[in-house]
Amino acid sequence: MKKTILLILITVAALFTSCNQQTLESYNNTIVLAHKNLLLTNDAFFTNAEKYLGKPESKKELLQLIEETKNKLKEDKKPVEALVPFKDHGLRSTILEMYTNTEDSMTLFAANAALITGTDTRNKALQLFAGEYSKLTELDILIKELQVQYAYYNNGKLR
Repeated sequence: MKKTILLILITVAALFTSCNQQTLESYNNTIVLAHKNLLLTNDAFFTNAEKYLGKPESKKELLQLIEETKNKLKEDKKPVEALVPFKDHGLRSTILEMYTNTEDSMTLFAANAALITGTDTRNKALQLFAGEYSKLTELDILIKELQVQYAYYNNGKLR
């Protein structure tokens, strides 16, 4: 009888451990994918936006690129918002902050589309891009540090 109860307890404990590990793995996969998508979206935006510098006739195309980027950000952000927060050392909230900052940057770029596409304002446009990009870089570094902490405390693997 005692052996049967012990066997049942061990089985239940193993089941809970494997479910918890799957949850941690799923959480980690969602965070890693969201971070990767965010970086790819930013890189694509800045690469494409550079084509419109100093070209007033391309203001409409720049605004379209900004709108497409904002829509992609909103879609990519949803899985992170859906995560149930737990002790992740602020990783989820920092990813969400980076998404929000990127969306705010897009709004700023839309408001300054005339400056970005202006013929004699190239330097100001580059400074605007550089300032916003540096904010994102700071958050990216913080996210990488938080991922290391999260992996360490949850016996996870870094990617």
